[in-house]
Amino acid sequence: MERVGYIDLERPTILNIWGVGWPVMISTISTTILTLVDIFWIGKLGASQVAGAALSSALFAVITSFGQVISAGTLAIIARYAGAGKREKISIALDHSLILALLVALPILAAGLGWSSSLLAGLGAGEIVVGFGLPYLRLLLVAVPFLYLGLVASTTLYGLGNTKTPMKINLLTGLTNMALDPLFIFGWLGFPRWGVSGAGVATLLSLILSAALNLRFLIKKQVLLLRFPHLHFSLLGKILGIGFPASIAAVTRPLTGMVMFRIAAFFGTAEIAALGIGVRVIGIPFIYLLGLGTAVQTLVGQNLGAERPDRAEDVVKKVVGISLLLQALVTTLYFLGAPQMMYAFNSNPDVVRMGTSYLRIISLSLLAMPYTIAWGGAQRGAGKTAPPMIAALVSNWAIKIPLAFLAAKQLNWGIEGVWLAIGFSVLVEAISLGAFYRGGKWKRKSL
Repeated sequence: MERVGYIDLERPTILNIWGVGWPVMISTISTTILTLVDIFWIGKLGASQVAGAALSSALFAVITSFGQVISAGTLAIIARYAGAGKREKISIALDHSLILALLVALPILAAGLGWSSSLLAGLGAGEIVVGFGLPYLRLLLVAVPFLYLGLVASTTLYGLGNTKTPMKINLLTGLTNMALDPLFIFGWLGFPRWGVSGAGVATLLSLILSAALNLRFLIKKQVLLLRFPHLHFSLLGKILGIGFPASIAAVTRPLTGMVMFRIAAFFGTAEIAALGIGVRVIGIPFIYLLGLGTAVQTLVGQNLGAERPDRAEDVVKKVVGISLLLQALVTTLYFLGAPQMMYAFNSNPDVVRMGTSYLRIISLSLLAMPYTIAWGGAQRGAGKTAPPMIAALVSNWAIKIPLAFLAAKQLNWGIEGVWLAIGFSVLVEAISLGAFYRGGKWKRKSL
């Protein structure tokens, strides 16, 4: 069978996992740093400006997550074709994914521009905060078509097993955004002083650059052939059929995250601060978890395309082992060093105390995450995205939110009851995914 893409499936599984995973980890670090730099510069303007940007970014995170409606199907199908050696079908699938990216992005752009003010107000923003957040949000909305086109391009490369090129592009565009932020926000070096909107302009330009560079690479490698495609509606439906459940699962997390902040607000400002800091600190393990999860999806898809389900299972087992070892080490560090971690961000004793309990409870629950990313990644890589969607909906909406509300309002468990609800939901999601995974239907999924 002809080898298509960047992965030799006959190499040791560990080498392929590492080869696909580590560039994604670097990209995740880059994105995390970029977010912190944005907030750092906007924070120099004032509290209202930060609030406006933060609420706009929260809405944009939901829109970004919805991009899974295209990218999940793209990755699964491209990986399957790459494993099967079907070079021509990869180009056809890419054409259809790019068309879908625009068909999804343009209505979001139009609706968002019309409703942006109401959306910000609906999140509790006052008139002053809306005044700062609105132009920033509208610039982010203008960036959505470029975001989705770049997402399809980079996801195609992921499916082919090339995560290094998207990493390099992500680093370059991230540095560009960081450099442009102070120029446009404060008007340095003769640039216009646009305040919060300047951060939006920097983000827009960096996303345009990212999309252009990813697409240019695909053209150079003759994966994107710049031809008017003959539309196959069955293929469009296949991409959406895989992507829609994945997008529901992806959007669920930021949405329920907003609800958790609302529940924490029942207790007071210190509890909100503890949750806000805790969420950011506990996000560090996801740097390697996301990298390993991407490796699972790509390698499972390619091995199934090559008709080697045994190798696909071997990928899953090895990712569980690697990530479980890493997570055990990180959980130990969190459990022992939680007070010091919280104190580094805020010295208020109540915030430190409640944040410490958050980090300890959630870090213990994250010992289930190696199974979640491996079992869930296997099913997404196979194109069977309904089970991960069901697991996400059940664990977040049927378990986490009701249990957290019950703990906060009825059982008088205090804020620790909310933390326990979050931790328990993580465990439920892993157990649910395990049941679907062991059913084995993902190995027989036809694309």
